[in-house]
Formats: sequence, structure tokens, C-alpha cells
Amino acid sequence: MPRRPARGARRYEPERSRRKRRIIGAFGVVALSVLGWLAFNAVSARNHLLDARAALEAAQAASDRDDEPEVDEAARRAGAELKAASNAVSQPQWSLYAHLPWVGDDARAVRTIAQVGATVGGKILDDLLDARGTLADGGLRRDDGSVDLARVAALRRPLGAAAAPLADAAERLGDLPQNGLSSSIRDAVEAAADAAERAANAVRVADRTLNIAVPMLRGSHDYAVVFQNSAELRPTGGLPGAWSVLEVRDGRIAIGRQGSGRDVIADGPVAPIDPGVERTLGARVATDFRDTALVPDFPTAASYQQALLAAVEGVDVDGVLAIDPVAISYLLGATGPITLSSGTSLSEDNAVDYLLHQVYVDIPDPDEQDAVFAGIVKQVFDRLLSADLPTADLIDAVSRAVGERRFLVWSDEDAVQRRISRTSVSGALPADGQGVGIYFSDGTRSKMSYFLDVDATARAVDCGSEGQEYRIALTLRSTAPPDAATTEPSYVLGPDFREKGAQVVNILMLAPRGGTVPVASILGGRFPTDDLSVDGRPGALLTLLLRPGEAAPLQISMSGPAGERGPTPFGMTPTVRFASTEHTIPSACG
Repeated sequence: MPRRPARGARRYEPERSRRKRRIIGAFGVVALSVLGWLAFNAVSARNHLLDARAALEAAQAASDRDDEPEVDEAARRAGAELKAASNAVSQPQWSLYAHLPWVGDDARAVRTIAQVGATVGGKILDDLLDARGTLADGGLRRDDGSVDLARVAALRRPLGAAAAPLADAAERLGDLPQNGLSSSIRDAVEAAADAAERAANAVRVADRTLNIAVPMLRGSHDYAVVFQNSAELRPTGGLPGAWSVLEVRDGRIAIGRQGSGRDVIADGPVAPIDPGVERTLGARVATDFRDTALVPDFPTAASYQQALLAAVEGVDVDGVLAIDPVAISYLLGATGPITLSSGTSLSEDNAVDYLLHQVYVDIPDPDEQDAVFAGIVKQVFDRLLSADLPTADLIDAVSRAVGERRFLVWSDEDAVQRRISRTSVSGALPADGQGVGIYFSDGTRSKMSYFLDVDATARAVDCGSEGQEYRIALTLRSTAPPDAATTEPSYVLGPDFREKGAQVVNILMLAPRGGTVPVASILGGRFPTDDLSVDGRPGALLTLLLRPGEAAPLQISMSGPAGERGPTPFGMTPTVRFASTEHTIPSACG
């Protein structure tokens, strides 16, 4: 029987086994060292990212209180932290961490956030801070309130340089897969993607706005500023009511003649009308100023408005700017409150309610209402042109209005209009006819659209040989009070509408050119529509009655032309509480 080794004696071990154990032990030490290093770098990257986030929050807070030096300091501190975070995740060993089970997805997400942040937080951030400094304290205006066109043109360099990298950053963060991420990292990815998208949109809109502004402000031009009343919806945003002439003379801007759309009615069409539009909407789109916005293509509607002003009022303008009350509220956020002749103080907080509802309660006469709207437009523009207004606040307000399609521009100068057509400020239908559109107009002849809530989502659900198939989930809801029929003024309810308190919404649905006519259903049952065509695009018109408190959940189906496999532009009418932001339906074809 073999003898056991004595206690404390060394067991015999072959040389090969000893060598193997030494190798394993050494590997373990190295592995622990690597994992420790990785853990340290993970913690370091996380801490730098948290510090960057805190610095950016401090920059936002400083911006809200107009503390420009602190904005610069906090933003540059955020840039340094983002660069340090990127350095922490850029070592070759980090790739090992990114391939470890359980934590690899988180590591890849953190690395992407850090790398994107470092890219944006370097020269791009420096350029944007310099641009912000130029915008502060009225930096684009001279002492007399006129616009310094040379400085406007120079401002485009940093904005143009930042636009593409910010868009790329937003895309990279938006494409990060979120399955497999821990909850904290997932929240960080969502926050970073949202922040990048908002920054990219703001810079893109500001850059494009300035690109359009320079040629429109240079030289001698007159433009019509049209107040689109979204309490009575039209496809481009609202009923064209009060109008004003904006006189531009080499950067100097003044408000000239003003009038009401109700007075601009011709005996017959003042311009050629697309046959499909005329069959669908009638000749009044080129006869009555208020009905021009029934055309969902703003350049067409604006050209009719130009022609009507010339034919009826003898007013010659070089273009049209349309603005709605929500956009005016954004501008009031930049200018501060104004005081009306009645003594009413109008601010960002109460402008929408006053302009779209309370004014009809206080002032029953339509001519006096239009005079109030015209006076507000003049006061707001006078404030916008004051030399002491911080330009950064103004550009933020305009960018927001443009991004929500609440501020539209058309020029009859081809070179300028080509610039405009590449942006959402154009309000145009897609030039190739390959967009999907949902557009609203009031059928009550009332101001009940103030009580309309809208929710919508659009997606491509199939990629077949007959073209992509689209589904739009659309819910319309009346927020009118139950006793609206007895508490609202007749002018709001619609003097000629029999069912007081209800509202009729006409929904114009347009499919891509070469596609199928849209079909609408409620709770699975097909809803009757009138088939039509606009600009060669198949469409349908749905008329919907909404009583106070009622909601209508619609499912709209349509398809595009065979062979069209790319993403699809999606356009909608902005309403009082629904912002029709730039949107593209991702392709279902992969």
C-alpha cells in the first residue's frame, strides 16, 4: 500500500505539471491586471462622462439666466471632460472589454458616446461658442436696428462647419442597439441621442435660415407677412387672415401697409390652377385670399396670395412669409411681453390662448379682430428689430418655429427659392411627388380648431413588388367643453353651423405619385372618402364630425409606386398643440 506523504512534506509533481501551473498562474495575474485596468478605465470614462453632463447642465442653466461667461466656461469644461472620456476608451485594450460577456454591449455604447462627445466637444464646440458670442447682445444688428449682413454671412461658417458632424453624431447615437444594455446605460444612450438630435436640428435650421436670410435682406424688397390663423385650420397651417407688408432696404426693415384677407377677393382666378387641385378644391384657391391655403403646397398658395394682393390691393410683393400664433408666442419669448391698445399684456405664456380664442370672446367684430392681429404683428416686428435684443434668443425662437413648420417662406426670385426649397421653411410638397401627406382644414367655418388635439405616427410596413405600404395611425380629439354650444361665442362656434359645439375636420390624405389612393378606417370599418388628385398624386378627402370630448382613432393605408424603396418624406399640418416637425418614414425595404 502506497505511503502518504508526511504532513508538511512536498508532494512530488512532474516538471510538465509544474510548468503548466506556473503558466496558468501567470496568466491569471495578467488577466486580473487587465481586468483591473479595464475596470479602472470604465470607471474613469464613466466619471468623465458624468462630469461632462453636469457641465453641460450648468451651461444650459447659465444660458437661461443670460450669463454668457459662465456658458463659455461650463461648455469648455464639458468639452475637456468629453475628450478625457474618449481617451479613456480609446486604448487598444478597451476592445477586450467590449467583447466580454454581460458588459460588452455597455462598453461599446459608452465608447461610442465618449467618441462622439469628443468629436463634438472639440473644435466644433469652440466654433459654436464663438458663434454664440457673436449672437449675444445684438451682435448681428447695428445701432440703428438694421441687420449687419456681413456679420450674418460670416456667422454661417461655424454653423455650416458644425452641421454635418452634429448630424453624424445624432445618427451614430440613434443607431446604437439598446437590447442588452443595462438600464443606466440605456438611459444615458437615450439622453445622449436626444441631445445630439436636438443640437443637430437647431444648428441645421439656424444655418439654413441664415443662408436664406442674406439674399432676402440684401437689396430692396417687399414681402407680405401673412398671419395664418390656426383656430381655423388650413393645410399650410391656418386661415390666411391679416397681412402686412415687410419693407426691406439693405438690412433695414420696416412694417408698411397692412390689411385683412377678407378684403382680398377677385372676380375670378388670378393665376393658372392645377386641374387636379381645381377639381378637388375649386377655383376659389386663386380667387379668395383666405382660401389660398387650402392648397397643401405653400409655394403654390403663396404665389396665389402674391397675385391676389397685386390684382385686388395694388400691392406688389417679392415673396410671402407666413407665421402662426404659436410661432408668435416663441418670438415673444425672445422679445418679452408687449402691451396691446386695450391694455392687455401679451406674453409667450398667454399669446396662443389670446390670439386663438380669447380675442373672439372679447372682440366680436371680425374687422376689429384683424386689426388686433395686424397690430400684434407690427409690435412684435418692431421689438424684433430693436438693437438691444439678444440675437441668440431670436434665432432660437425662429429655429423652433421653422422646425415645427410654423414659419414658412416663399420668394419669387428663382435663386433664392432654390435655397428655400431645400429646407422645411418652404412648406412645399416633395418635388418628386414621393411623399406621404396628411393635411387638415376646418369645415365648420368657425374657430373650433383651437379645440382640436392631434396625435399621429407613420411607418412603412411592407416592401412588395407593388411598392412600399404605409400605415398612419391618426387620432383626432375634440377638447371643447361639454357646454361649448352655450358658452362659446357664435363666431367661434360657426354662425352657419347647425350642430353648435361640434366641429367638422376635413382630412386631405395624399399618397406618393404612382401609388394607391389612401383608405381610412375607424375600428376596422372603412370610412367613406372622396377620391381625388393633387399635383398628380392620388389622394382622398375624409370629412369627420367631432363633438365635444369625442375622439376618432383612424388607420390610414396607402402605398407608393413600384420600385421606390427609399425612405419617404412625411408631411402634416401643424395644429395648436401638434408640431409638424421634419420627419421621414424609414424604408421597409431594409
